[in-house]
Parts: sequence; C-alpha cells; structure tokens
Amino acid sequence: MERIVSGVTRLGLGIAQGYLVELGSGLVLVDTGTPGNAPRVLAALAADGRLPRELGTIVLTHQHRDHAGSAAALVAASGATLFVHADDLEPVRDGGVPATGTAAGRLGGLG
Repeated sequence: MERIVSGVTRLGLGIAQGYLVELGSGLVLVDTGTPGNAPRVLAALAADGRLPRELGTIVLTHQHRDHAGSAAALVAASGATLFVHADDLEPVRDGGVPATGTAAGRLGGLG
C-alpha cells in the first residue's frame, strides 16, 4: 500500500495494481487484481481505519482477470456498485463478475 498523492493509494495486487480513491461521496476502487486479492484490498481498508461498506464504487479499467478477477468477491464483501465499460460488460458477466452498471457517461463526479 502506497499513498501516491492525497486521496489516492496504490495497492500492490500481484501482477496488477489497484487504486483506492477517496472522494467526498466515499471510496472508489479502480481495478481489483486477480482472483484471490479481495483479502488484500480489505486489509488495506482496515489498515486505513476503513470498513468494507465504505467502498461504494468499483471501476474496472477493462475485463482481464488481472484487473477484474476479485471484483465479485469485493462486491459481495462491500456492497459496492461495480462499473465496467459497455464493451466489456458481457465478458465480465461471462466471467462471473456481477456488473451492476456501465462507465458510459458521468460516474460519481469522475467524468
């Protein structure tokens, strides 16, 4: 876990990186790493004094397993809303990741 700038923390998730972004509306996780990384993300939240339910949004940059592999487990643990680009929606669903939205358009003040 490494604070990049105020409000942005990089999480080392094996072969990929995840980023926790603090917004006024809550925490956003950008990418979840490979399957099995949910405990790492949850431990990073706990180390920062955060509860899983404070993770309100997960954004996947794309549907590859090294970026989306722990999405289902993190949605289950946190209740976060998952956003994925419309072009990646079907591969994410086919991979068992429960996408509940798409990143087409404005997303929580990010776009």
